[in-house]
Amino acid sequence: MNMKTNNNVLVASIAIVVFLIAGYFLFKKPKVVVPVVVPDDSQNVISGNSVFVDQEKTLTFSYPKELSLDDISQSKQDWRTNTQDAGTLIARVTIPKGSQPQTNLSDSRFSVGVSNDAKAAKNCLIATNGEQSQGNETINRILYFKFILGDAGAGNFYDTTSYRTLYNGKCYAVEYTIHSTNIGVYDPSQGVKEFDKQKVTAVLEAMAHSFVFLKPDIVSPATKEVVVKPLEVLEDSRCPIYAKCIWMGTVKLRVKVTNKAGVSAEGIVTLGEPKTIAGVVVTLTEVMPAKTDKVLILSDYKFTFSTK
Repeated sequence: MNMKTNNNVLVASIAIVVFLIAGYFLFKKPKVVVPVVVPDDSQNVISGNSVFVDQEKTLTFSYPKELSLDDISQSKQDWRTNTQDAGTLIARVTIPKGSQPQTNLSDSRFSVGVSNDAKAAKNCLIATNGEQSQGNETINRILYFKFILGDAGAGNFYDTTSYRTLYNGKCYAVEYTIHSTNIGVYDPSQGVKEFDKQKVTAVLEAMAHSFVFLKPDIVSPATKEVVVKPLEVLEDSRCPIYAKCIWMGTVKLRVKVTNKAGVSAEGIVTLGEPKTIAGVVVTLTEVMPAKTDKVLILSDYKFTFSTK
């Protein structure tokens, strides 16, 4: 084989290699690059819920991403239902009527409000203006006093649940109101049905129980137990132990009650009758010693109370 033939073979070999390399890059499928999605913290979306954080970054709560925060710029004083005390509305979320179409649901509102007014703090943990106390409940390690209120007018019903606590000396109200209309006012031909109250309540309760304080309680007013302090015996009309009476009489006592949140209030309790003071149901269950002719002063008595 001469040199010319060898050169031709070499050229042919190089051409084949170049052709194969070019074919590889020509027909190779481009690699698909899957973008890495980094959550945008500015949207505050976690596990399907939107998250609200106030400007001072002191508190937060979550709500369904299908809903949106209300514009509260014109309603700063609606911080708590059923009060005239001054305060500030922090945030509000509305569940619209359209969430349950063709029902008697009008809307439902969840809100968070706060007040540092002295009167508001005094009334924070007690039932006011027709409210009913539902006892205490701990939400994310904070003790709240729970109240309910039912109101009606012009065929409308308003059912409010309010969770309230004192935190850093301020009264916080985490609450919701379900607004519905009387199903009886609708003609059957309209096809309006009773709304699913349990479903609506579950959503609102989840929002309430997601509420968290982001900064520690500076004042930390919580106490380990309720304290009832007798202040003055207003009446001791019990029947003396040696006498026969047609009426057994009673004892009325002015007391100071300090609840687990450290809030105190005074009130009058009557033997055997429950009385709500500072959000605590107090009952004077026993008074010692028995009644005699001896005139007793406060230090002579021994009182027994039950609280819940």
